[in-house]
Amino acid sequence: MTFSESRRSLTASGPVPYEQRLQDTNGYDWQIATLALLLGGAAIILIAFLVGLISICVGSRRRFYRPVAVMLFAAVVLQVCSLVLYPIKFIETVSLKIYHEFNWGYGLAWGATIFSFGGAILYCLNPKNYEDYY
Repeated sequence: MTFSESRRSLTASGPVPYEQRLQDTNGYDWQIATLALLLGGAAIILIAFLVGLISICVGSRRRFYRPVAVMLFAAVVLQVCSLVLYPIKFIETVSLKIYHEFNWGYGLAWGATIFSFGGAILYCLNPKNYEDYY
């Protein structure tokens, strides 16, 4: 069996090329939902960053602590939902259900989600109890 033959899958109508099987998974509703959740979370994080940056420049940091924390927690919820949905639905749609390894982008998304969660927790700390020594 050659390499090109090993990359084919048999169906009722005959062998299907590997590239066509990959293209068949494009356009599922779960992929669109996952993308929308990730982009929505990224947009909320960007807005939270801009609000935090503007509040530092204006000088009213304490006034914006709670809204930024709420935005970061909302982004974390959206991103966790998409990062849990993606591997479940991906494994269901791919015909080879033996073993799947996701690339570095999936790990990077989890890292960004964890750091966003940490930032939200830091924004929840009460800054009135701490003195500034600088």
